[in-house]
Amino acid sequence: MFKYRAISFPLLLAFFAAMIFWQPWGRYLFLAAGTGALFLLGLEFFAMLESLHLPSYRKTGAFLLAAGFFVVNTMNGMLFASGGHVWNSIRIAAASWGALLLLLVPFIGWFLLLFVKDKQSLLKKLPVTLGGVILLFITFLPLVTTFGTFWRYAYIGNGNFLFLVLVTKSMDTGGYIFGLLSNKILPGGNHKIVPSISPKKSWEGFFGGIAFSVGVALLLWKFNLQPFTMGIWMTVISGVVLALGSFAGDLTESALKRAAGIKDSANIIPGMGGVFDVLDSFIYNGMLFSVLWFVSKMNMQ
Repeated sequence: MFKYRAISFPLLLAFFAAMIFWQPWGRYLFLAAGTGALFLLGLEFFAMLESLHLPSYRKTGAFLLAAGFFVVNTMNGMLFASGGHVWNSIRIAAASWGALLLLLVPFIGWFLLLFVKDKQSLLKKLPVTLGGVILLFITFLPLVTTFGTFWRYAYIGNGNFLFLVLVTKSMDTGGYIFGLLSNKILPGGNHKIVPSISPKKSWEGFFGGIAFSVGVALLLWKFNLQPFTMGIWMTVISGVVLALGSFAGDLTESALKRAAGIKDSANIIPGMGGVFDVLDSFIYNGMLFSVLWFVSKMNMQ
């Protein structure tokens, strides 16, 4: 697994760097990659629910999730990229039509009852599908708004998204490295945290991951590539909070996989599993980052 991860991780890192620094095409890479990733994530999530005897419209749900990401990201880009009344009018109109279509979805479900022969299947699948789409969409929506400032203020967006992703994934990387080394070095192996949910998670990896996240946060702060302007202590706090959120997200997906009786959400990314296995670190961190940003701004006023 390590040799496959050693190949996949640098490739993902290079793609991420292209999204951040390749002007002006990085934002389009983010749009394309995000839309595709959310579609695959939706397929993986609904497949796990189906293994729990919760049937759904997998492809329809995944499409709605990806389409929602595409529309919100595009509208968010228009909002930040334009200061004129024309674009603002387009944004308001699109948001209005989007809200109307969202409100019509349940009525479409009711209307289908008049024509679908297997009405019991519809009533079982529709709530699961819509509930899953809403759950995932709200969970990962802050990632879109974090990247959104990149459309108009490239430097601010750069700092936002760069800080969020690198500090979050540093918990994964640091935890994996420290957990692996401690398990080999310590007599009897390392000390497990919650073996019933994630057998490989250890206290050594947990604290090592936090230290790694804080170290990366301080490195970004040193080179002025972070969004918080409150000084070193806010940077340290942000590193700890995002590390804890990353760990909690990983455990949350592990609990879901354990309930579904699977090891990985998919086998798309060699050594890492599926898209959900990569994005699980952001289940909580999109919202946590927004809170940290808000707190930093409030303290500056």
